[in-house]
Parts: sequence; structure tokens; C-alpha cells
Amino acid sequence: MYSRLVHWFCFVLLLTLVSNAWAEIPRDPNLVIYYSYDKVGAIVPDESGRGHNGTVCGDVSGVLSGIKWFGAAEFLGEWGPTKYSYLDLDSPHYPAEDIPRSAITLAAWVKCRKTGKDHAILSCRSSKNVWVVHPQINDGGAFRWLLRTPDNVTISNIVTGTHGWDEWIHYAGTYDSATGKMILYIDGEIPSNGAVSVAPGLLIADWGTGARVGYNIDNARPFTGIMDELYLFTRALSQDEIKELQWSEALPSEKASHPNPVNGAELQVPATDLMWLPGAYAVSNNVYFGTSFEDVNNGAGDTFKGNQAEAKFTVIGLEWGKTYYWRIDGVKEGDPNSPWKGDVWSFLLRPTTAWNPNPSDGARWIDPNANLGWSAGRGAIIHYV
Repeated sequence: MYSRLVHWFCFVLLLTLVSNAWAEIPRDPNLVIYYSYDKVGAIVPDESGRGHNGTVCGDVSGVLSGIKWFGAAEFLGEWGPTKYSYLDLDSPHYPAEDIPRSAITLAAWVKCRKTGKDHAILSCRSSKNVWVVHPQINDGGAFRWLLRTPDNVTISNIVTGTHGWDEWIHYAGTYDSATGKMILYIDGEIPSNGAVSVAPGLLIADWGTGARVGYNIDNARPFTGIMDELYLFTRALSQDEIKELQWSEALPSEKASHPNPVNGAELQVPATDLMWLPGAYAVSNNVYFGTSFEDVNNGAGDTFKGNQAEAKFTVIGLEWGKTYYWRIDGVKEGDPNSPWKGDVWSFLLRPTTAWNPNPSDGARWIDPNANLGWSAGRGAIIHYV
């Protein structure tokens, strides 16, 4: 009970602090990819607002053991003659303006396993078949941050630092062609020889023949382990910004996120407060709630419960044994992209005492403290008197 209270307090505190901060800090216009990895399915959704979802290829799955409060992605690397694990960024259709050319920041939390191979975080190859970028956790125990121009000129190849295995590391690489500064940050700090200066004006190559997360274009250097909170910017963040990025709880999605009760929860009381983190652009929220996934997903029937500014909605009179579905759409009047349709979440109302959904005449509740040998609330044996 104590742990539940602590979790609830932390969630409310997070909503309060984050909603206040995000109301004041606009989304960085140079953010072009953000994967929180809180949801991993056929795709990993891009929460930057640019729509650059990563298509899951091979074995990439969601896990609960992320560095932040919520999920992460596990990449199994190469685990057979034809098996692989990566995200495809669909480079033939990736817009040129969202490819970092004059400046870049790539950041991610990584937890790699010792496999005898280097671990590529991001791999891109240009229209001239130039290897563009090598952000790596090297098998030899060092980190690598390399960038090349369209003409296969190495801007710089930083190889430095030491690391272990099966431990969380925050990796961040930056470059600004205007200043010529290229920097590698590990856990927010610059390791020895981690910052270099080159001639200003060198542009980074394009992504003409491929872009992936977690595996080189030539099927080499498989990232094997867990990855969380991947960011890609078309500008070079400062060290203070890198540290802020490292420890911030999460970046707001354009959709409502972080439901409480969590998706798939089992509740033991017939009333609850639904709470969520509003989308980045939402001024108010459309609430949908009901017992049919399809109706809630489509906004059909009486599932629409109204529009409200508060990120909380109270439901009462719930029935034992039923699964309830809910959805939050972010609304901002005058914005052509509004409303931002949310995911459908669910919870099950499961009693902690024995119960009978279809009692016969004269049936009544049995004292839950009686030692009658049933598994309360889970296939319980019902005694009639």
C-alpha cells in the first residue's frame, strides 16, 4: 500500500512540475526525431512532431527496464544467419530539411552487452555511398563519434573514453559547421580528447542510400542491448542542454501520454480518477470512455464525455468484471492539426473478494475473511446459502 501511495504521489508531482515547465518552454524547432521507446510495436513512434517513425525490422521489443520512468527498447542484434534487429528510417522518403547537414546533436541512453562486435547507435549512408555517421559503443572499450562530408572527407573521428558492459551510459555527439566544433559527451561530460576543432564550413553528407537505428547499412555492427530516449537535432546543443536532456523525465508527445491507471491495469474499486500527461500542443482535452474498444477508438455512441482543460476525469459506478477503455484527444482551437487523437488505453475492474456475476435467487456475498479455500477475485468458487 505504501509503495502505491508513493507512486501516486510521484505521478501527481510529475504532472504538476512537467506541465508547468512545458507550458513555458516551447518545443525545440530543430528536434527532428525523438523516440521515447515507451511504445514499441510494428513501429517506434516519433514524438518530435515530424512523423519520422522507425519501422521495426527483426527483433526489437519494448521492455519496462528503461532509464526513465517508462519503457525502453531491447535490440537483440544478430541472433542467427538471417536475423537482425534495427529501426529503418525510410531514407528515400525522409525529407532533406530534416537531415542534419550543417549541425547535429545525436543523444541516447544505451546499455550494451558484450558481443565481440561494435554497437552502432545510428547508421546512415549517402547518395554517393559515403558512410555519414558513426556514433558507436566500440567493442574494444572506447566510444566513437565520426562524421563525413558528401565527398567522403572525414570531418573528425573521435575515439576516446572507456566503458563497461551492461551499464547505462548517456551518449551524445554534437557538431556545428559554423564554428567547426565537434564534441562527444559521455554522461554529460567531455572525456579526454573528446572535443576537436576543424575548419568551419564542412557539411555532413545526406542519407541517400539508407538510414537505420541499431545496425549498419551493410548489416554490420549490430547494437545489442537496451536503448532509451533517442534524440536527433539539426543543431549542436550546449553542454548544459545535453545535461538537461540527459536527466529530463521525458519530452512531451503531441499525443496524450503516461496514463494513470496505466494501460492494462487491474482495479479493485468501482470508481477512479483517470489522469494523463497532456499532449505538447493541447490547450484542452476531449475525453472518451466506454466498454467497447471500437466505440472509444471511433468516438462512437455515448463514449464522448466532454471537453475539459484539467488532465483528470473521474469515473464512478463501474461494474465488476468489465474492461473499460478510454482515450484522450488534445485540442487547440484554431490549429489545423487539432485534435490530436490519442491512443486507446484500458483497465479491468477485478474484485479482491469472491463474487458471482450471475447470482441465483437467494445468492449473497460470502465473508471474504472466511477460510473457504478459493482464490479471491480470480476464478473464485462461489458458495450459495
